[in-house]
Amino acid sequence: MLAGLGDLLRALLRSDGAQVVPLQHELDFVERYLRIEQVRFGDRLQVDVTVAPDVRDVLVPNLILQPLVENAIRHGIGAGASAGQLAIHCERSGGVLRIDVSNSSEVAPRPDDGGDGGEGIGLRNTRARLERLYGTAHLEAVR
Repeated sequence: MLAGLGDLLRALLRSDGAQVVPLQHELDFVERYLRIEQVRFGDRLQVDVTVAPDVRDVLVPNLILQPLVENAIRHGIGAGASAGQLAIHCERSGGVLRIDVSNSSEVAPRPDDGGDGGEGIGLRNTRARLERLYGTAHLEAVR
């Protein structure tokens, strides 16, 4: 786990500060993160990543996937589920890149969501970053 954390931190330090990176770069980073979570949760966490071959080079905002994956784990299996599956699905749909991050959890939402409808910091930040980069074209992006 410590070696995985070291790999993750080295990847962050090697980052050149680019605003956008190829999707494959994001997937490689998330894979490092998921290795750490796999150690933490063991067999309780199943991961399914499906990526259409024609989207691996599409440019996406740097570090856009990790907070979404972290939320899916934290509010799914990390919230007390006995087991769960995390799914990441990337494809081109109608000429745009569509990335779905989901979990199979049936854990009830927190009763103290702060009046934000359950949309916490991770989703708000992701939505704000997408809006800054793409304007209203991102509207279906974060739900």
